[in-house]
Amino acid sequence: MQAIREHGIDFILYIQSFHSPPLDQFFHAITQFGGAAYLFLIPLLVWCIAPRLGLRAALAMLVAQFLVMVLKDYFGQPRPFQVDPRIISDGEWGLSFPSGHAQGAMVYYGLIAAVVARRWVTALLGVIIFLVGFSRAYLGVHYPHDVVAGWLIGAGMLYVWLTLEDSTASFFSRLSTEKRALLGVVLPLAVAALHNAFYSNPASYAIAGAISGTLFSLASPSARSAFDERDRLWRKAARFALGMPLLFGLVRAIRYGWPTEPSLALSMLAFVNGAVLMLFVGIAAPRLFGWVRLTPGQAH
Repeated sequence: MQAIREHGIDFILYIQSFHSPPLDQFFHAITQFGGAAYLFLIPLLVWCIAPRLGLRAALAMLVAQFLVMVLKDYFGQPRPFQVDPRIISDGEWGLSFPSGHAQGAMVYYGLIAAVVARRWVTALLGVIIFLVGFSRAYLGVHYPHDVVAGWLIGAGMLYVWLTLEDSTASFFSRLSTEKRALLGVVLPLAVAALHNAFYSNPASYAIAGAISGTLFSLASPSARSAFDERDRLWRKAARFALGMPLLFGLVRAIRYGWPTEPSLALSMLAFVNGAVLMLFVGIAAPRLFGWVRLTPGQAH
């Protein structure tokens, strides 16, 4: 393993030898497509293009992020810039193996590509998946084997997801409303609690809450709507322009007054935070758009 890490450091130093301000800015921007950009991309897909696909891709990506967090905590590997001071990096919180950006991008964009099934979409999203992974090495926050492992785990997870998604959805649809609601809360919460029994990481509760909120959103009528030819571009832009400030305001409001020390209260707040944000994206915001006549069926 030490030899793999050393070869990885050599690779990072080699690609960083081409370092330049424009290249740095490009990779700092592209890496966000595996991170912060989801905060924009998920609402964009749900509110403006294909609600159900947007929620399905979000759910798959969130499950992938939970899995990668468990793997990171288990392996406990430091990032390359922490090992070799020659590596140029702005630094990043967290552990190294595997790459969450690479794994999440493979699952999120891969699912969209598989569902849309158009060559140009697949090619474009494939380039994004590659560049997100490559950016992690260029920025010095992941070894190449972290990225490759993220891609491989993500590809395996995507295959399993696409294979089992229909049968799993059918199983849940046959359950009573009460049982679906119970599973939608208890199952993600129990998995997060189990993870925290071994590794103290409140972020697992936030992801579990987001998974719970996405499951409820998928069961709502809002998720059953699809792209409508009557839906004009200005209405899509208006929905996004109205929804995003409310989403950011909600993010800030939920975090106000949080306890700073790990506690049961912090864990529950993290769970509620994730759930509320996805419930807003999947249920509350679409209903708001209907009330203000920003959906095709309401605009007459």
